[in-house]
Amino acid sequence: MAQIIPVTNDAAQSFRTVLGGQTVRIRLVWSDALERWTLEVVGILRASTVHSGLPIFSNVLTSFVGEIAAIPLTTPEQEPGRNAWGSTHLLVYNG
Repeated sequence: MAQIIPVTNDAAQSFRTVLGGQTVRIRLVWSDALERWTLEVVGILRASTVHSGLPIFSNVLTSFVGEIAAIPLTTPEQEPGRNAWGSTHLLVYNG
């Protein structure tokens, strides 16, 4: 079941949420120097670069059930930019 993760375009955000019955703390950070978002699921996944349409947990063994991805709203090849959330991409959990 897909679930939109409520993120904003704040450059550094940390929040607790429930994804597929799993309570997790998410950190989402924008790097001006690298021009990219990184996502961390605290205690489960270290900071990983967010790429358009690609699963964050790909090839990572964890106890987390499901996947998180930045889903493009318009152009599939477009990477999530500084103000992507809600305009060009959604951050989505699929469990």
